[in-house]
Amino acid sequence: MNKVVLLCRPGFEKECAAEITDKAGKREIFGFARVKENAGYVIYECYQPEDGES
Repeated sequence: MNKVVLLCRPGFEKECAAEITDKAGKREIFGFARVKENAGYVIYECYQPEDGES
């Protein structure tokens, strides 16, 4: 598994993406966030397949 879905309030996707990117980077889990405005969720996709399970 290399994707993590994070739920948030609609309109706060960019903040959620920034926070998960920061926290994942501190744990040396690298990837990128997929954001849709007002969707209420963010998908963080890890570069390494096993990193989504950490």
